[in-house]
Amino acid sequence: MEHAKEAGALQQPLLPPSAMDWRGRPAHDHLGGWKCAYCILGASMLCYVAVYGVLFNLVIFLTQNGESNAAAAATVATVGGTHFLCSFLGAFLSDAFLGRFWASLIFQVLSTKVYQAWVDQVDSKDNEMYFQLVVVAILVSQLLAATVVTYIDNAGMWVWGLGLCVVTSLSSLMLFAGSLRWIRYRQVSGNPFLRNTQVLVAALRKHRLAVPKDSALLHEYKEDVSAIPGCRKLHHTCTLSFLDKAAVLEVADTSSCWRLCTVTQVEELKSFLRVIPAGISLAFGKALALVLRTCKAHTYSKGEPSFCAWYFSYWQYNCDGDICTHGVASLKCCTSGETNFSLMDHATDCAPWGRFKLFNAI
Repeated sequence: MEHAKEAGALQQPLLPPSAMDWRGRPAHDHLGGWKCAYCILGASMLCYVAVYGVLFNLVIFLTQNGESNAAAAATVATVGGTHFLCSFLGAFLSDAFLGRFWASLIFQVLSTKVYQAWVDQVDSKDNEMYFQLVVVAILVSQLLAATVVTYIDNAGMWVWGLGLCVVTSLSSLMLFAGSLRWIRYRQVSGNPFLRNTQVLVAALRKHRLAVPKDSALLHEYKEDVSAIPGCRKLHHTCTLSFLDKAAVLEVADTSSCWRLCTVTQVEELKSFLRVIPAGISLAFGKALALVLRTCKAHTYSKGEPSFCAWYFSYWQYNCDGDICTHGVASLKCCTSGETNFSLMDHATDCAPWGRFKLFNAI
């Protein structure tokens, strides 16, 4: 029965009927769709070319300007870590206050998460195609950064190389902002950490209570409206069942959100907790890979026959986990609902799961 409910939930539109246009009016059918998604995808590719065009060559630039290898590597690790940590701040502001489009537009200077705004443009049935195209776009843009920009920089034309990154970044911003009138927006869902704290407090207050075997006895709104603004209801799952105590009804319960929460609020917290181990346990590997891929490529001879390997080593080391991490975000979004998608995606983005070894034969 639980699986049937979840399968039915996947067929629901990703956006609720309360979707809006850029002026706050109800969205029409002509808004959003793949025409906007392709614009955002192109903006995302240009942004990735700019960001990784700088990161791929930052160690070489610093060492050529007098820094030691250790100091240059530490600087690159700091820049990369700051880049990914800022994603968490942007994800929080996106879900709670700004919305995905405005957060992506404002924080484009700090993070490459432009494609987050794409999620609001496609329906849930197109999620699979969406994430496949995102991964392809990321790999293609990284390949361009690792070849074209790297070749220009290593030829000594740093002004041209960095200038190309600036031009692609500005082009990404203009393309993204140009789709403003045709994009549909989702209502912001409020502070997710406040809701998660309410679930934890309510569950601790009821730690002596038993969770009923029938999930229908847990508290949930009878109407189609979700407890979280702008989001659909989330169906009950059996994992992390101790949190279900926050939705257990008892006589002494009042309307306070600190004593009684809905199943949707509980499942929102569960979905976030499931991806925390991936982000924490593998974040250090991402920082290590950031330095290794640059240093490895710099040790290659730039003459034949290792010319191709010198370029593709950049790309090979940067493909660690992109496919897996974005796949995890897709899975969580489809199985647990779209709630806190930004937070889940940014949490898993720091996790390099394996390496893409396509060019090992070179």
